[in-house]
Amino acid sequence: MKNIVLILIVFLCAAPSFAQNSRYKFTEDILKELNGDRDFDAAAIKLSYIGEYKKDLEIWDAGHKTYLYKRGSVDSIDFHKRYKAVDAREYILKCAQNKQIIIFNEAHNQPMHRVFTESLLHDLYKMGFRYFGAEAFNRLDTFLSSNESTNYRAEFYTAEPQYGNMERTAVNEGYYTFAYGESSTDASDRESQQAAYIKAILDKDPKARIVIHCGAGHIYEEAFGGFTPMAARLKEMTGIDPLTVEQEVMTEHSKPKFEESYFDFASPDFDAVYLDTANRPFYISGAVDMQVFHKRTKFINGRPDWMFSNGRKPCQIVEKIKTGFPCLVFAYHPYDDIALAIPQDIIEVRTKVDDKVLALPKGKYIIIVKDKDGGKQVLTTKF
Repeated sequence: MKNIVLILIVFLCAAPSFAQNSRYKFTEDILKELNGDRDFDAAAIKLSYIGEYKKDLEIWDAGHKTYLYKRGSVDSIDFHKRYKAVDAREYILKCAQNKQIIIFNEAHNQPMHRVFTESLLHDLYKMGFRYFGAEAFNRLDTFLSSNESTNYRAEFYTAEPQYGNMERTAVNEGYYTFAYGESSTDASDRESQQAAYIKAILDKDPKARIVIHCGAGHIYEEAFGGFTPMAARLKEMTGIDPLTVEQEVMTEHSKPKFEESYFDFASPDFDAVYLDTANRPFYISGAVDMQVFHKRTKFINGRPDWMFSNGRKPCQIVEKIKTGFPCLVFAYHPYDDIALAIPQDIIEVRTKVDDKVLALPKGKYIIIVKDKDGGKQVLTTKF
């Protein structure tokens, strides 16, 4: 208890510098920044930081109206005759048995994809995977081990709590985490440099088994339109055929018109991979090994149901709030460096009767509440 009190004193003395002052904003303020197409992407990502999932999808889709998936005539009866849905996690683990590299991708505004990757880290570690790389990791956090700090820096993508939780899980499992992202403005150079950073792990440890979490199109194993993605370049450089698990395409959007036709009519009630009668996975592109069809989200106390996986439970907090509304609520582990660390969870609470809950593993937490008028509340609680 004395340690927690000391942490609170340190926080209160250093309050102006803590991370959420610059990274985390209210929905109203995020939407005021909209001005052009690229702003829609950034706004959606910032909405994901504060757990505003529905609005995140809506704004992302508003900025991608010219990139609608092709919604031609698709024979759903024929599809369901030819393909059966199997549990995606079980199928991925089966396929990973003899693989040295497995690559997952994500949509950058979609925390669900990080939660899914995180859900596989324990079993992949048991299988012998020991390295976990993500393009969004900060280079200063390269090669963390399970007994080192869990104060992961809130960068543009990693500021989202599920990204931080994915990294925490990797480190706690015992993975060596590493950054491989490259900021080159030349797209081709960037893909090559990313692949080279991953290859450097294999140069030092030729038998290394590696899990990669990348963004969007970096996962494709073949060149297209004169562009050669990271996974294709890594395959060329190492001679290793990675297991590529694509998550972005077969995922819900704000409205069906923004979704891939196959996803729309498949709509499995669990995260699935579809196999044909020869047990070959369905995918619309030949450049990945499989596509995960994510189940549609249901909401529990205003939060997506997938938030309550990986050992996280609904935690009521609204009744304890004494600030004004709306307010942002941040949950930290008692030993997190609040000036740097990615929160364990964040919610925006609109009114005192809002039913939103935090999604947290059992334990003790420092809860920080910040309202729009600058009011702050700090409390400790155990869920």
